[in-house]
Amino acid sequence: RNGCIDRMKAVLRDCDVHYDQRGSGRPLFLLHGWEASAAAQMTVMEPLFTAGDNWCRIYPDLPGHGATPVGPSVRDHDDLLELLIEFIDDVSPGERLVLGGWSWGDYLVGGILHHLLDRVDGVLLDTPAIGRDRTVEPFALVRQDPAFVAALGPDERWLESVVTSQSTDLLDRVRAYRDALLPQDPAIQAVVRVPFSFDPDELAHPLRAPVVIVAGRQDSEVGYRHLWRALDRFPRATLAILDGAGHFLD
Repeated sequence: RNGCIDRMKAVLRDCDVHYDQRGSGRPLFLLHGWEASAAAQMTVMEPLFTAGDNWCRIYPDLPGHGATPVGPSVRDHDDLLELLIEFIDDVSPGERLVLGGWSWGDYLVGGILHHLLDRVDGVLLDTPAIGRDRTVEPFALVRQDPAFVAALGPDERWLESVVTSQSTDLLDRVRAYRDALLPQDPAIQAVVRVPFSFDPDELAHPLRAPVVIVAGRQDSEVGYRHLWRALDRFPRATLAILDGAGHFLD
């Protein structure tokens, strides 16, 4: 696989999926969270890679996000997943896959696993919105930083009720993430109201490949306690629950 630094597009049915590709090597599909974009996900993930890494990182704008519209055939999560699998087959036909996501992106990773289990060689789940009956933690401020609070703009005050470990470094990262966002297509709101018609937590057999799950102990958005149950279907999983971390793994 040749490295590529240009914005790309996969023409699929009635929806063009726009995506970014970085590096070369094994395909690694990285799915962003709700109200995010490929560019925003890249601000988080790309600093983790170096020029010599053997990974072709593929960051799609999911339908309704970034530059990818909600096509007429995408009416619910099942349709969105079908389009996403078509995208994977278009970009990496028949190849072995490694999957990663953040939050809502991990819910979609679960759907891909349900359908393409035997093609997957590894998974990264970052603060995943997966599992039934999630217990969400109450917000808890672990570390207060007066400089963080003083630097907040009027449209950033919401961070005070989300960030558990305040720091100006985190604020810089959140701003870089925010600046990479594009307006969300309102049509996606109706799509995501309808969950998968199957249980993405039920796999045909356990995934016997490396899995890394990272969650925040103080995550007041999706919680962490439910993730223990994921170990049954991921016998080679590493589960890290970080104290002092919320949904941003701050």
